[in-house]
Amino acid sequence: FDDPEDIANAGVGVISVTVQDANGCTTFVSATVSGPAELWAAASVTPSPSGNVGAIDLSVTGGTLPYTYDWSNDGTGDNDDTEDLSGLAGNMTYTVIITDANGCTFTLDVYVGNTVSITEMENPMGVNIYPNPNNGKFFVGFDNFDGQVRIDVVDIAGRIVYQSYELVDIDGKVIVDVTSAAAGAYSINVISDEAIFSTRMMKN
Repeated sequence: FDDPEDIANAGVGVISVTVQDANGCTTFVSATVSGPAELWAAASVTPSPSGNVGAIDLSVTGGTLPYTYDWSNDGTGDNDDTEDLSGLAGNMTYTVIITDANGCTFTLDVYVGNTVSITEMENPMGVNIYPNPNNGKFFVGFDNFDGQVRIDVVDIAGRIVYQSYELVDIDGKVIVDVTSAAAGAYSINVISDEAIFSTRMMKN
């Protein structure tokens, strides 16, 4: 019974202590010491219809302050970037690695699209998404293209929830399955060497 009343740097877990008074009466006390909340981040995106006017507003929670940021737009491994980015080109994916004071990391892929709607934008590849809405499983068809494409499914926070590289033929189709994703609106981006096509998909 020679320990101090308070304990510092006890670590995460259950701490037990027996307290004895001057009369020899004792009581038993236990307490749970928890660590910081899990490191997590989300992004709000300003699209870029032309030029380099897109922006990413990052929100980080959990972990232990301070945070450092390593964005992919200027190379990786420097950990000297700002939390938010601006002056970004559209139809690009930017990756950030967030590190907290304890060395815990969180990686987030953020897609910066454009504001051109399906009615305003040419569709040179003849891409069609069906059915739409759907339960997370749908087809990407090609009426006027053969070659390699990248298909991204992006949620409203700018996170890529599905990505695949496909070799397609004219009148061919690709099956996309995001049934494990939450219900809501998603952007479908189909990217080839010659063209980019974006549209919206609703998952029930």
